[in-house]
Amino acid sequence: KHLLKSNLMPTLIKLKKQTLESEIIDISFETNDLEAHGVLDSNNIPHGFPIFDDKGEKFAGERIKFNLKSQKGLISLGETQMDEGFYFGDRIKRISAKEYYIENGYYTTCDAPEPHYYFGAKKMKFIQNEKVFVEPITFYVEQLPLAVIPIGIFFPMKSGRQSGIIVPSFYFSTSRGVVFKDMGYYLAISDYWDTQLKADIYSKGGY
Repeated sequence: KHLLKSNLMPTLIKLKKQTLESEIIDISFETNDLEAHGVLDSNNIPHGFPIFDDKGEKFAGERIKFNLKSQKGLISLGETQMDEGFYFGDRIKRISAKEYYIENGYYTTCDAPEPHYYFGAKKMKFIQNEKVFVEPITFYVEQLPLAVIPIGIFFPMKSGRQSGIIVPSFYFSTSRGVVFKDMGYYLAISDYWDTQLKADIYSKGGY
């Protein structure tokens, strides 16, 4: 479920252009280590998960560990939003200001609490505002794997006009099964010319 849309949290700290909200926040000023996590209420329901805002880029997780000096950190059961999509993972490790590793992660543009479809991968690496590497990648619909790409690929993340894979949408049809709509590739040759190739693919055969 989307942690970025979780309940309100009472504790807020600000560090220059960074903010952290969480039910519990522990800081060691000797080592510059910070750790934040939520708590269980009287009904054993977790709440107050930490949300870390780094210059407008938000991360949420069950537990966040971060070093204020090195700017490196680790997020357990983490989530972050990039443009119009969401990235999730068992662990998100920040190794530099722009580079992140995601373990057992997935990406989706579906904003439902339980995403109806997503791309999953054991290993993900994304470079902020540049590209995302995934290896291998599996496409899931309603938790069922429908397609597998066994090799590593990358998706561009730069804003503006650029070449890249067109992420398809999908819907269900009684006659054609699961329909993958507008799957394709966009090619920007120059500032004055571009082209795109798109296709609809049907799980019951045909395209």
